[in-house]
Amino acid sequence: MTEDVARLGRLMSAVAHDLRTPLATIYGFAKTIERGGGLDERQARFLGLIIAAAADMDRMIENVSTIGHVAEGRLSVDAVPIEAEAIASAAVDAVPERADGRRVVLRPGRSAPVETDLERAARAVALVAEAALRLEPSRAEAYCRADGTAVRCGPFSDQLLPGLEAHGRDVPVETARILLGHLGATLDIEGDELVARFR
Repeated sequence: MTEDVARLGRLMSAVAHDLRTPLATIYGFAKTIERGGGLDERQARFLGLIIAAAADMDRMIENVSTIGHVAEGRLSVDAVPIEAEAIASAAVDAVPERADGRRVVLRPGRSAPVETDLERAARAVALVAEAALRLEPSRAEAYCRADGTAVRCGPFSDQLLPGLEAHGRDVPVETARILLGHLGATLDIEGDELVARFR
C-alpha cells in the first residue's frame, strides 16, 4: 500500500507540473494583453475573468502538488516555536481580497505557543479561511482567530458542514486537512467553524 501511495503522489506531482506550463502561457498572454491596453470595458472585464480564473487554477494546481509531495514523503517540515496568533495572521495575509471586496479578517483571540512549520501551517489555515469566503458568497467577510493552540476559521453554514466533514468533498479543505496531518495537527468542525489544532 505504501508504494501505491508514493506512486499516486508521484503522479499527482507530475500532473501538477504538466498543467503549469499551459496555464503559465494563458496567464502570461492575458497579462500581456492587459498591459497593452486599448480594450473596451466589456473586453477588459472578460480579460479580468480569464486572469482571475488562471490564478484560481494555479492555486488548485498547487494543492494537487502539495498532496503529491506529502504522499511521496517529499514535503519537509521546519517546526519552530511560534504563537498560534502568528499562524492566524499569516493565513489572513495569504488570502487576497476578492474583486467584490469580500475578505478574510483577523479577529482577536487568545494565543498559546505551538511548535510547527509557520509557512505550511499558515498555508493550510489560509485554504480553510478562503473556503469560508468561496463557499459562502453572501458573506462580506470570513475570519481567523487564535484560540489557545488552535486557529478557528469561519463562519460556515449548517448546510455546508456535512460536505466538509465528508473527506474529499472540497479539494482546498481536503488539502488543508492532509497538510495539517503532515504537520501533526488536525482539522475539526466545531459549531460553525473549522478548527486547526496544533500541538
